Amino acid sequence: MVGLQCWEALSVRAHTFSRRTVVLAGGGVVALSATATAPASAGMAQINVRNYGAIGDGRTDSTHAFRTAIDAASRRVKASLGLAIVQVVIPSATSSYRVGPLTIPTNVELVGTGATRPRLLPKASVARWITTASNARNTAIRNLVLDTYGRVAEAAITMASGTSGFAIASTQITNGAGTPARAGIDTRSGTRNLAISACTLGGITAVRLGYNPTNTSIRQTTFKGWVDRAVWVRSDETYAVNGLTIDSCTILPPAPGGTVRQPIQINGADSKPIQNVTITNNRVTGPGTDYNDTTTPGTADLISLHRCEGFTVSGNTVTGGGDVGITVAQQSRNGVVSNNTSFANFSSGIAIGSGTSSYVRDISVSGNRCLDNGRVGRNDTTPAAARTGIYVQGAQTVSVKDNRSGSDSATTSQLYGVSTARSTGVTISGNDLHGNARSSTYSA
Repeated sequence: MVGLQCWEALSVRAHTFSRRTVVLAGGGVVALSATATAPASAGMAQINVRNYGAIGDGRTDSTHAFRTAIDAASRRVKASLGLAIVQVVIPSATSSYRVGPLTIPTNVELVGTGATRPRLLPKASVARWITTASNARNTAIRNLVLDTYGRVAEAAITMASGTSGFAIASTQITNGAGTPARAGIDTRSGTRNLAISACTLGGITAVRLGYNPTNTSIRQTTFKGWVDRAVWVRSDETYAVNGLTIDSCTILPPAPGGTVRQPIQINGADSKPIQNVTITNNRVTGPGTDYNDTTTPGTADLISLHRCEGFTVSGNTVTGGGDVGITVAQQSRNGVVSNNTSFANFSSGIAIGSGTSSYVRDISVSGNRCLDNGRVGRNDTTPAAARTGIYVQGAQTVSVKDNRSGSDSATTSQLYGVSTARSTGVTISGNDLHGNARSSTYSA
Protein backbone atom coordinates (compact mmCIF):
# COMPACT_ATOMS: atom_id res chain seq x y z
CA MET A 1 0.00 0.00 0.00
CA VAL A 2 1.05 3.55 -0.72
CA GLY A 3 -0.62 6.11 1.52
CA LEU A 4 -2.55 9.01 -0.06
CA GLN A 5 -3.04 12.41 1.53
CA CYS A 6 -5.87 14.91 1.11
CA TRP A 7 -7.93 12.57 -1.06
CA GLU A 8 -11.10 14.52 -0.19
CA ALA A 9 -13.66 11.83 -0.89
CA LEU A 10 -12.45 11.00 -4.38
CA SER A 11 -14.65 8.28 -5.85
CA VAL A 12 -13.15 4.98 -6.86
CA ARG A 13 -11.28 5.33 -10.17
CA ALA A 14 -9.53 2.55 -12.03
CA HIS A 15 -6.61 3.13 -14.40
CA THR A 16 -5.92 0.02 -16.46
CA PHE A 17 -2.41 -0.65 -17.73
CA SER A 18 -1.14 -3.29 -20.09
CA ARG A 19 0.66 -5.05 -17.20
CA ARG A 20 -1.07 -3.74 -14.07
CA THR A 21 -4.21 -2.16 -12.61
CA VAL A 22 -4.11 0.74 -10.16
CA VAL A 23 -7.32 1.37 -8.24
CA LEU A 24 -7.53 4.76 -6.58
CA ALA A 25 -9.96 4.54 -3.67
CA GLY A 26 -10.54 6.72 -0.67
CA GLY A 27 -7.69 5.09 1.20
CA GLY A 28 -4.93 4.02 -1.11
CA VAL A 29 -3.47 2.44 -4.19
CA VAL A 30 -4.28 -1.22 -4.71
CA ALA A 31 -2.44 -3.86 -6.75
CA LEU A 32 0.57 -1.68 -7.51
CA SER A 33 3.17 -3.52 -9.57
CA ALA A 34 6.19 -2.69 -11.72
CA THR A 35 6.76 -2.09 -15.45
CA ALA A 36 3.59 -0.07 -16.11
CA THR A 37 2.74 1.43 -19.48
CA ALA A 38 0.48 4.41 -20.24
CA PRO A 39 -2.94 4.34 -18.53
CA ALA A 40 -6.16 3.88 -20.46
CA SER A 41 -8.90 6.51 -20.24
CA ALA A 42 -11.08 6.56 -17.15
CA GLY A 43 -13.67 8.77 -15.44
CA MET A 44 -12.22 11.98 -14.06
CA ALA A 45 -12.44 13.22 -10.49
CA GLN A 46 -14.30 16.53 -10.10
CA ILE A 47 -14.17 19.47 -7.71
CA ASN A 48 -17.00 22.01 -7.80
CA VAL A 49 -16.04 25.67 -7.36
CA ARG A 50 -19.35 26.34 -5.60
CA ASN A 51 -18.28 24.06 -2.78
CA TYR A 52 -15.48 26.57 -2.15
CA GLY A 53 -17.72 29.64 -2.21
CA ALA A 54 -17.89 30.70 -5.88
CA ILE A 55 -21.02 32.71 -6.71
CA GLY A 56 -22.02 33.48 -10.29
CA ASP A 57 -24.07 36.61 -9.65
CA GLY A 58 -21.97 39.02 -11.73
CA ARG A 59 -20.88 40.95 -8.62
CA THR A 60 -19.14 38.68 -6.10
CA ASP A 61 -15.38 38.29 -6.31
CA SER A 62 -14.93 34.52 -6.67
CA THR A 63 -11.17 34.56 -7.18
CA HIS A 64 -10.37 32.95 -3.82
CA ALA A 65 -12.96 30.21 -4.38
CA PHE A 66 -11.58 29.36 -7.81
CA ARG A 67 -7.98 29.35 -6.61
CA THR A 68 -8.82 27.19 -3.61
CA ALA A 69 -10.66 24.69 -5.82
CA ILE A 70 -7.72 24.57 -8.23
CA ASP A 71 -5.31 24.02 -5.33
CA ALA A 72 -7.50 21.16 -4.07
CA ALA A 73 -7.48 19.63 -7.55
CA SER A 74 -3.70 19.88 -7.68
CA ARG A 75 -3.42 18.11 -4.33
CA ARG A 76 -5.55 15.27 -5.66
CA VAL A 77 -3.27 14.95 -8.67
CA LYS A 78 -0.20 14.75 -6.45
CA ALA A 79 -1.90 12.27 -4.13
CA SER A 80 -2.57 10.00 -7.11
CA LEU A 81 1.14 9.97 -7.92
CA GLY A 82 0.36 12.10 -10.96
CA LEU A 83 -1.96 9.51 -12.52
CA ALA A 84 -5.27 11.36 -12.10
CA ILE A 85 -6.76 14.11 -14.26
CA VAL A 86 -8.94 16.29 -12.03
CA GLN A 87 -11.65 18.61 -13.33
CA VAL A 88 -12.50 21.88 -11.59
CA VAL A 89 -16.20 22.11 -12.39
CA ILE A 90 -17.84 25.50 -12.95
CA PRO A 91 -21.66 25.19 -13.02
CA SER A 92 -23.95 27.39 -15.09
CA ALA A 93 -25.08 30.50 -13.23
CA THR A 94 -27.69 33.24 -13.53
CA SER A 95 -24.92 35.72 -14.33
CA SER A 96 -21.11 35.64 -14.59
CA TYR A 97 -18.35 34.60 -12.22
CA ARG A 98 -15.92 37.44 -11.54
CA VAL A 99 -12.38 36.15 -11.08
CA GLY A 100 -8.86 37.51 -11.07
CA PRO A 101 -5.79 35.83 -12.59
CA LEU A 102 -5.83 32.02 -12.41
CA THR A 103 -3.04 29.48 -12.88
CA ILE A 104 -3.78 25.93 -14.10
CA PRO A 105 -1.35 23.28 -12.84
CA THR A 106 -0.48 19.88 -14.33
CA ASN A 107 -3.37 17.41 -14.86
CA VAL A 108 -6.05 19.96 -13.96
CA GLU A 109 -8.92 21.05 -16.23
CA LEU A 110 -11.38 23.96 -15.92
CA VAL A 111 -14.74 22.65 -17.17
CA GLY A 112 -18.09 24.38 -17.47
CA THR A 113 -21.25 22.35 -16.89
CA GLY A 114 -24.97 22.95 -17.14
CA ALA A 115 -27.53 23.97 -19.73
CA THR A 116 -25.54 27.05 -20.78
CA ARG A 117 -21.81 27.63 -20.79
CA PRO A 118 -20.72 29.50 -17.65
CA ARG A 119 -19.32 32.99 -18.23
CA LEU A 120 -16.21 34.32 -16.54
CA LEU A 121 -15.33 38.03 -16.29
CA PRO A 122 -12.10 39.59 -14.95
CA LYS A 123 -12.71 41.23 -11.59
CA ALA A 124 -10.16 43.98 -12.40
CA SER A 125 -7.62 44.97 -15.01
CA VAL A 126 -4.91 42.38 -15.63
CA ALA A 127 -2.20 41.73 -18.22
CA ARG A 128 -2.68 37.95 -18.52
CA TRP A 129 -5.82 36.36 -17.16
CA ILE A 130 -5.71 32.54 -17.22
CA THR A 131 -2.24 31.00 -17.44
CA THR A 132 -0.85 27.50 -17.23
CA ALA A 133 1.83 26.82 -14.66
CA SER A 134 5.38 26.70 -16.03
CA ASN A 135 6.05 23.26 -17.53
CA ALA A 136 2.44 22.22 -16.90
CA ARG A 137 1.25 19.05 -18.62
CA ASN A 138 -2.18 17.74 -19.60
CA THR A 139 -4.28 20.80 -18.81
CA ALA A 140 -7.51 21.99 -20.39
CA ILE A 141 -10.24 24.61 -20.56
CA ARG A 142 -13.60 23.31 -21.75
CA ASN A 143 -17.12 24.60 -22.26
CA LEU A 144 -16.69 28.14 -20.91
CA VAL A 145 -17.26 31.73 -22.02
CA LEU A 146 -14.27 33.95 -21.28
CA ASP A 147 -15.23 37.61 -21.68
CA THR A 148 -12.16 39.83 -21.35
CA TYR A 149 -14.50 42.83 -21.06
CA GLY A 150 -11.84 45.43 -21.79
CA ARG A 151 -9.86 44.46 -18.69
CA VAL A 152 -7.24 42.10 -20.17
CA ALA A 153 -4.27 43.81 -21.80
CA GLU A 154 -2.27 40.90 -23.22
CA ALA A 155 -4.07 37.55 -23.37
CA ALA A 156 -7.14 35.76 -22.07
CA ILE A 157 -5.32 32.39 -22.05
CA THR A 158 -1.53 32.04 -21.96
CA MET A 159 0.58 28.91 -22.21
CA ALA A 160 3.50 29.51 -19.86
CA SER A 161 6.97 28.36 -20.84
CA GLY A 162 7.24 24.62 -21.26
CA THR A 163 3.50 23.89 -21.34
CA SER A 164 2.74 20.53 -22.96
CA GLY A 165 -0.63 19.04 -23.82
CA PHE A 166 -3.12 21.91 -23.41
CA ALA A 167 -6.65 21.52 -24.83
CA ILE A 168 -9.06 24.42 -25.32
CA ALA A 169 -12.44 23.06 -26.42
CA SER A 170 -16.01 24.32 -26.89
CA THR A 171 -15.04 27.66 -25.39
CA GLN A 172 -15.91 31.20 -26.45
CA ILE A 173 -13.34 33.97 -26.00
CA THR A 174 -14.68 37.44 -26.58
CA ASN A 175 -14.53 41.08 -25.51
CA GLY A 176 -17.81 42.51 -24.29
CA ALA A 177 -16.64 46.08 -23.68
CA GLY A 178 -13.67 48.40 -23.79
CA THR A 179 -10.24 47.92 -25.36
CA PRO A 180 -9.71 44.34 -26.54
CA ALA A 181 -6.90 42.11 -25.35
CA ARG A 182 -3.98 41.73 -27.72
CA ALA A 183 -4.68 38.01 -27.94
CA GLY A 184 -7.32 35.51 -26.98
CA ILE A 185 -4.82 32.62 -26.86
CA ASP A 186 -1.07 33.23 -26.59
CA THR A 187 1.96 30.94 -26.43
CA ARG A 188 5.28 31.36 -24.68
CA SER A 189 8.54 29.51 -25.31
CA GLY A 190 8.54 25.72 -25.35
CA THR A 191 4.80 25.21 -25.84
CA ARG A 192 4.01 21.74 -27.20
CA ASN A 193 0.83 19.99 -28.29
CA LEU A 194 -1.71 22.81 -28.04
CA ALA A 195 -5.13 21.73 -29.36
CA ILE A 196 -7.90 24.27 -30.00
CA SER A 197 -11.21 22.77 -31.13
CA ALA A 198 -14.85 23.78 -31.57
CA CYS A 199 -14.26 27.23 -30.10
CA THR A 200 -15.56 30.70 -31.04
CA LEU A 201 -13.21 33.68 -30.85
CA GLY A 202 -13.88 37.33 -31.60
CA GLY A 203 -13.30 40.91 -30.57
CA ILE A 204 -9.55 40.26 -30.18
CA THR A 205 -6.51 39.08 -32.12
CA ALA A 206 -7.75 35.56 -31.63
CA VAL A 207 -4.76 33.17 -31.66
CA ARG A 208 -1.18 34.48 -31.38
CA LEU A 209 1.50 31.82 -31.75
CA GLY A 210 4.81 33.32 -30.74
CA TYR A 211 8.17 31.83 -29.85
CA ASN A 212 8.47 28.15 -30.89
CA PRO A 213 5.24 26.18 -30.38
CA THR A 214 5.41 22.60 -31.64
CA ASN A 215 2.44 20.58 -32.89
CA THR A 216 -0.39 23.10 -32.63
CA SER A 217 -3.82 22.26 -34.04
CA ILE A 218 -6.77 24.59 -34.55
CA ARG A 219 -9.86 22.71 -35.71
CA GLN A 220 -13.56 23.42 -36.29
CA THR A 221 -13.25 26.85 -34.71
CA THR A 222 -15.09 30.02 -35.70
CA PHE A 223 -13.44 33.45 -35.77
CA LYS A 224 -15.69 36.50 -36.07
CA GLY A 225 -15.25 40.20 -35.50
CA TRP A 226 -11.54 39.65 -34.83
CA VAL A 227 -9.08 42.54 -34.58
CA ASP A 228 -6.16 42.81 -37.05
CA ARG A 229 -5.54 39.03 -37.25
CA ALA A 230 -7.48 35.86 -36.55
CA VAL A 231 -4.46 33.51 -36.48
CA TRP A 232 -1.06 35.17 -36.18
CA VAL A 233 2.19 33.20 -36.23
CA ARG A 234 5.12 35.47 -35.43
CA SER A 235 8.46 33.66 -35.46
CA ASP A 236 11.85 35.38 -35.64
CA GLU A 237 15.57 34.61 -36.03
CA THR A 238 15.60 32.86 -32.64
CA TYR A 239 12.29 30.99 -32.50
CA ALA A 240 10.23 29.22 -35.17
CA VAL A 241 6.99 27.27 -35.22
CA ASN A 242 7.22 23.59 -36.13
CA GLY A 243 3.99 21.75 -36.84
CA LEU A 244 0.79 23.80 -37.28
CA THR A 245 -2.56 22.49 -38.49
CA ILE A 246 -5.53 24.77 -39.19
CA ASP A 247 -8.42 22.60 -40.33
CA SER A 248 -12.16 22.99 -40.96
CA CYS A 249 -12.36 26.47 -39.40
CA THR A 250 -14.63 29.36 -40.36
CA ILE A 251 -13.05 32.81 -40.43
CA LEU A 252 -15.58 35.59 -40.94
CA PRO A 253 -14.75 39.27 -41.65
CA PRO A 254 -12.88 41.33 -39.03
CA ALA A 255 -14.18 44.05 -36.77
CA PRO A 256 -14.18 47.54 -38.31
CA GLY A 257 -10.90 49.42 -38.25
CA GLY A 258 -7.54 47.82 -37.58
CA THR A 259 -4.35 48.24 -39.55
CA VAL A 260 -3.51 44.69 -40.69
CA ARG A 261 -6.85 42.90 -41.17
CA GLN A 262 -5.29 39.55 -42.12
CA PRO A 263 -7.22 36.36 -41.26
CA ILE A 264 -4.30 33.89 -41.32
CA GLN A 265 -0.82 35.45 -41.23
CA ILE A 266 2.18 33.14 -40.87
CA ASN A 267 5.60 34.82 -40.79
CA GLY A 268 8.89 33.01 -40.34
CA ALA A 269 12.46 34.28 -40.72
CA ASP A 270 14.97 33.59 -43.49
CA SER A 271 17.31 31.75 -41.12
CA LYS A 272 14.45 29.97 -39.33
CA PRO A 273 11.57 29.19 -41.70
CA ILE A 274 8.36 27.91 -40.20
CA GLN A 275 8.16 24.14 -40.68
CA ASN A 276 5.30 21.75 -41.44
CA VAL A 277 2.22 23.93 -41.88
CA THR A 278 -1.08 22.36 -42.96
CA ILE A 279 -4.03 24.63 -43.76
CA THR A 280 -6.97 22.56 -44.98
CA ASN A 281 -10.73 22.73 -45.51
CA ASN A 282 -11.22 26.20 -44.04
CA ARG A 283 -13.70 28.84 -45.13
CA VAL A 284 -12.22 32.35 -45.03
CA THR A 285 -14.43 35.30 -45.98
CA GLY A 286 -13.51 38.95 -46.37
CA PRO A 287 -15.99 41.84 -46.32
CA GLY A 288 -15.91 42.14 -50.12
CA THR A 289 -14.19 45.53 -50.30
CA ASP A 290 -10.72 46.63 -51.38
CA TYR A 291 -7.96 46.75 -48.76
CA ASN A 292 -7.36 50.40 -49.67
CA ASP A 293 -11.00 51.41 -49.48
CA THR A 294 -10.96 54.44 -47.15
CA THR A 295 -14.61 54.09 -46.15
CA THR A 296 -14.97 50.37 -45.50
CA PRO A 297 -11.49 48.84 -45.91
CA GLY A 298 -11.29 45.16 -46.70
CA THR A 299 -8.84 42.56 -45.54
CA ALA A 300 -5.28 41.98 -46.68
CA ASP A 301 -4.38 38.50 -48.03
CA LEU A 302 -6.80 35.95 -46.61
CA ILE A 303 -4.26 33.15 -46.16
CA SER A 304 -0.63 34.31 -46.11
CA LEU A 305 2.50 32.19 -45.71
CA HIS A 306 5.87 33.95 -45.55
CA ARG A 307 9.15 32.10 -45.01
CA CYS A 308 7.58 28.68 -44.60
CA GLU A 309 9.01 25.28 -45.52
CA GLY A 310 7.20 22.00 -46.06
CA PHE A 311 3.56 23.16 -46.18
CA THR A 312 0.19 22.19 -47.60
CA VAL A 313 -2.66 24.61 -48.33
CA SER A 314 -5.55 22.52 -49.63
CA GLY A 315 -9.33 22.40 -49.82
CA ASN A 316 -9.91 25.95 -48.57
CA THR A 317 -12.50 28.42 -49.84
CA VAL A 318 -11.33 32.06 -49.73
CA THR A 319 -13.77 34.73 -50.84
CA GLY A 320 -14.16 38.51 -50.83
CA GLY A 321 -10.67 39.45 -49.66
CA GLY A 322 -9.43 43.00 -50.19
CA ASP A 323 -6.12 41.77 -51.63
CA VAL A 324 -4.88 38.26 -52.56
CA GLY A 325 -6.84 35.14 -51.71
CA ILE A 326 -3.87 32.84 -50.92
CA THR A 327 -0.26 34.11 -50.82
CA VAL A 328 2.97 32.10 -50.56
CA ALA A 329 5.90 34.53 -50.50
CA GLN A 330 9.12 35.74 -48.90
CA GLN A 331 11.53 32.81 -49.32
CA SER A 332 9.00 30.01 -48.81
CA ARG A 333 9.81 26.61 -50.30
CA ASN A 334 8.73 23.00 -50.73
CA GLY A 335 4.98 23.42 -50.61
CA VAL A 336 1.67 22.40 -52.15
CA VAL A 337 -1.28 24.69 -52.93
CA SER A 338 -4.05 22.43 -54.19
CA ASN A 339 -7.81 22.10 -54.62
CA ASN A 340 -8.66 25.50 -53.17
CA THR A 341 -11.40 27.84 -54.37
CA SER A 342 -10.37 31.50 -54.51
CA PHE A 343 -13.25 33.69 -55.60
CA ALA A 344 -13.95 37.44 -55.94
CA ASN A 345 -10.80 38.76 -54.27
CA PHE A 346 -9.48 42.21 -55.14
CA SER A 347 -6.07 41.08 -56.36
CA SER A 348 -4.89 37.63 -57.46
CA GLY A 349 -6.70 34.47 -56.48
CA ILE A 350 -3.38 32.74 -55.67
CA ALA A 351 0.01 34.49 -55.57
CA ILE A 352 3.26 32.54 -55.50
CA GLY A 353 6.06 34.98 -54.66
CA SER A 354 5.78 38.74 -54.45
CA GLY A 355 7.42 41.93 -55.63
CA THR A 356 9.75 41.81 -52.61
CA SER A 357 10.50 38.07 -52.52
CA SER A 358 14.13 37.12 -53.16
CA TYR A 359 12.87 33.69 -54.11
CA VAL A 360 10.02 31.26 -53.59
CA ARG A 361 10.83 27.79 -54.88
CA ASP A 362 9.65 24.25 -55.38
CA ILE A 363 5.91 24.90 -55.23
CA SER A 364 3.09 22.83 -56.75
CA VAL A 365 -0.12 24.69 -57.63
CA SER A 366 -2.73 22.20 -58.81
CA GLY A 367 -6.45 21.56 -58.97
CA ASN A 368 -7.45 25.03 -57.74
CA ARG A 369 -10.44 27.10 -58.87
CA CYS A 370 -9.65 30.83 -59.21
CA LEU A 371 -12.71 32.71 -60.40
CA ASP A 372 -13.56 36.39 -60.89
CA ASN A 373 -10.63 37.83 -58.95
CA GLY A 374 -8.89 41.15 -59.63
CA ARG A 375 -11.86 43.31 -58.78
CA VAL A 376 -11.62 47.08 -58.99
CA GLY A 377 -12.09 48.93 -55.71
CA ARG A 378 -12.06 52.44 -54.32
CA ASN A 379 -8.51 53.91 -54.25
CA ASP A 380 -7.39 50.75 -56.02
CA THR A 381 -3.66 50.33 -56.74
CA THR A 382 -3.59 46.77 -58.08
CA PRO A 383 -1.51 46.50 -61.30
CA ALA A 384 -3.01 44.77 -64.31
CA ALA A 385 -0.63 41.81 -64.03
CA ALA A 386 -2.01 41.03 -60.56
CA ARG A 387 -5.62 40.96 -61.74
CA THR A 388 -5.23 37.29 -62.39
CA GLY A 389 -6.28 33.92 -61.12
CA ILE A 390 -2.73 32.69 -60.43
CA TYR A 391 0.26 35.06 -60.22
CA VAL A 392 3.84 33.73 -60.08
CA GLN A 393 6.57 36.31 -59.47
CA GLY A 394 10.03 36.13 -57.97
CA ALA A 395 9.74 32.33 -57.92
CA GLN A 396 11.70 29.28 -59.03
CA THR A 397 10.54 25.81 -60.04
CA VAL A 398 6.79 26.24 -59.82
CA SER A 399 4.31 23.80 -61.35
CA VAL A 400 0.93 25.25 -62.33
CA LYS A 401 -1.16 22.28 -63.36
CA ASP A 402 -4.82 21.31 -63.83
CA ASN A 403 -6.29 24.51 -62.38
CA ARG A 404 -9.47 26.30 -63.43
CA SER A 405 -8.79 30.02 -63.65
CA GLY A 406 -11.26 32.37 -65.33
CA SER A 407 -14.97 33.06 -65.23
CA ASP A 408 -18.12 31.44 -66.54
CA SER A 409 -20.03 34.73 -66.67
CA ALA A 410 -20.25 37.11 -69.62
CA THR A 411 -18.18 39.74 -67.83
CA THR A 412 -15.32 39.35 -65.39
CA SER A 413 -12.82 41.57 -63.66
CA GLN A 414 -10.16 38.86 -63.81
CA LEU A 415 -7.85 39.89 -66.67
CA TYR A 416 -5.66 36.77 -66.96
CA GLY A 417 -5.75 33.11 -66.01
CA VAL A 418 -2.04 32.88 -65.15
CA SER A 419 0.53 35.70 -64.93
CA THR A 420 4.28 35.30 -64.49
CA ALA A 421 7.08 37.78 -63.73
CA ARG A 422 10.75 37.48 -62.75
CA SER A 423 10.43 33.71 -62.39
CA THR A 424 12.33 30.69 -63.69
CA GLY A 425 11.37 27.06 -64.11
CA VAL A 426 7.61 27.70 -64.25
CA THR A 427 5.65 24.93 -65.99
CA ILE A 428 2.03 25.56 -67.00
CA SER A 429 0.01 22.55 -68.14
CA GLY A 430 -3.47 21.11 -68.20
CA ASN A 431 -5.19 24.28 -66.98
CA ASP A 432 -8.63 25.54 -68.03
CA LEU A 433 -8.07 29.27 -68.56
CA HIS A 434 -11.15 30.32 -70.51
CA GLY A 435 -13.28 33.31 -69.59
CA ASN A 436 -10.62 35.89 -68.66
CA ALA A 437 -11.18 39.49 -69.72
CA ARG A 438 -7.89 39.87 -71.69
CA SER A 439 -6.00 36.63 -72.15
CA SER A 440 -5.40 33.18 -70.75
CA THR A 441 -1.77 33.96 -69.79
CA TYR A 442 0.43 36.99 -69.30
CA SER A 443 4.19 37.29 -68.90
CA ALA A 444 5.89 40.48 -67.73
